[in-house]
Amino acid sequence: MSSIRKSLNHIKIKRVLSISLSIIILIMSVLASVQVTANADEDVDYEREVIRAGFFEMDGYHMMDEEGNRSGYGYEFLRKICRYVDVDFEYVGYDKSWEEMQIMLENGQIDVVTSARKTPEREEKYDFSKPIGTSYAVMTVLEDNTEIIPGDYSTYHGKKIAFIRGNSRTTDFKMLAEEKGFWYEAISYGSAAECDEALHNGEVDAIVASSLRAFDDERVVERFASSEIYAVVKKGNTELLNKINYAIDQMNSIDRDWKTDLYNKYYENDSHKHLVFTEEEQQIINEHSTEENALKVICDPFCYPYSYYEDGKYKGILPEYFDKVAEYIGFAYEFVPCQTREQYIALQLDPSIDLWIDTYVSSENWVEKNHLVLSVPYIKLNVAELTRHDFDGNIESVATVREGFSNAVAAEYAPDATKTVYSTREEAMKAVLEGQADITYVYQYCAQEFVNRDYSGTLVYRVLDQPTYEFHMAVSPTQSHALAGILTKGIYSLPTDSIHNIAADYTTYKAKDLSFFELVSAHPMETTVGIIMVLCAVFVIIVISLRMRTRAKAQEDAERIAKEMTELKDRAEAANNAKTTFLFNMSHDIRTPMNAIMGYSQYPRYG
Repeated sequence: MSSIRKSLNHIKIKRVLSISLSIIILIMSVLASVQVTANADEDVDYEREVIRAGFFEMDGYHMMDEEGNRSGYGYEFLRKICRYVDVDFEYVGYDKSWEEMQIMLENGQIDVVTSARKTPEREEKYDFSKPIGTSYAVMTVLEDNTEIIPGDYSTYHGKKIAFIRGNSRTTDFKMLAEEKGFWYEAISYGSAAECDEALHNGEVDAIVASSLRAFDDERVVERFASSEIYAVVKKGNTELLNKINYAIDQMNSIDRDWKTDLYNKYYENDSHKHLVFTEEEQQIINEHSTEENALKVICDPFCYPYSYYEDGKYKGILPEYFDKVAEYIGFAYEFVPCQTREQYIALQLDPSIDLWIDTYVSSENWVEKNHLVLSVPYIKLNVAELTRHDFDGNIESVATVREGFSNAVAAEYAPDATKTVYSTREEAMKAVLEGQADITYVYQYCAQEFVNRDYSGTLVYRVLDQPTYEFHMAVSPTQSHALAGILTKGIYSLPTDSIHNIAADYTTYKAKDLSFFELVSAHPMETTVGIIMVLCAVFVIIVISLRMRTRAKAQEDAERIAKEMTELKDRAEAANNAKTTFLFNMSHDIRTPMNAIMGYSQYPRYG
């Protein structure tokens, strides 16, 4: 009873403690909610002016994802304003058109809208801020459209053109058509998205809109009517306009490139720089678009991995990059094979060659003297010094190349060293590997690739700060200078990391290409550690297996002994039972005559 009483008391104490704890938690929760409410009330006490901003949908300018996150040129402009003016923005009208935005501003339903151009009609209704960017009119067609040729206005004739309703670019294009003498069918849509859908559905042939409209799978065939854009408020709303202008002044003074940065972020996507070819340029492209009139191209056949000749064709970083440029432009071309570097150098000024793609020039005078014209540089080559791991830094011998920059670099970095001239960079690097020279100077990717092929781990390279060499595409004197401009546009149109991505394919170390013995030579320490770990793992597995076998044998023996003990026990029990039965039976058999005998002895006999 006492133990039961103690248990009941213990339960009561726990119940009291539980109830007390619950009450404490409830009180703390109430106090916390009161504090939060108080803090919320304190926040509410601070009232900030809310500006209703027109936020119409336009890809690149105003965007909103499924979760309601906003982005775009116009949105980020308004967010920048908040850094300098104590206001909050309420974004209104994402489902409205640009035309509806203007009506809403005029009716006082919104306070400000951005991206507007100045026109006489608008200046009568609205007040304009200081400039917030620049835009121009663009006409775009689908990328595979070959009917409309840039600058050939006869191909614009009779086309169906989509316009955004209420957009001033409609007037700009009308003036262009009058000036160039073509007519077209104008079809108006409520938004840029509707125009885009119409183009991809085949309802129209082209779209004319502001360059602030981002797009994919389209190319620009006409760019015209550049102008500044502004934030606009209802006529007479001077207070808001002054705040916006104040913020713009601060932005201009602190971050002068903010407009360029925003434009590049949302419109100059590296993967889609839609550059327009002029009518003259398009004629040159058309002229060289067939195999019959393909451009004749050359490059160094002994500059692995930049360019080399193998299996009857040119390969390497530069030929692959040129192929992308030519494909974008629409050029047909063929590489002229060169058996030696001397032949390559001789062909550079051969009239039959149209261009070579790996031109480095130290002087523009040399270019002019030889009546050449160059594209913009498309790759910068750093120089690397290649040595062995055991090199002590004392340069006594240098491997150089007969034709190239290495002689000049060696003269600067190792003027007193012995120079040995080799025919190719590959031979010069092998000389260092084999100990015939202390050092050689080659392009960075040449050194990187050669070191990665050195499975013995003998070599090391270091990139020098100077000199650097920029490669251009050089146009022959027999070709129009405009070809250089076309190539330049093609270079700028490709993503800026294109050539570096190509280079990575040639220079990245690939262990899967190595044999086992090459892998061991390339990574002796790592391989040794790996082998030791494998052996340790095998040893552990063997020990565990032996232990498991021992345990299994012990368990098997224990089970066998237990079985034998059980059998012995069963036999003993059987014997014991037999003994008991025997004794029982024997006792009964003996006891009966004994009883009789005992009876006779107790009672006298009468005769």
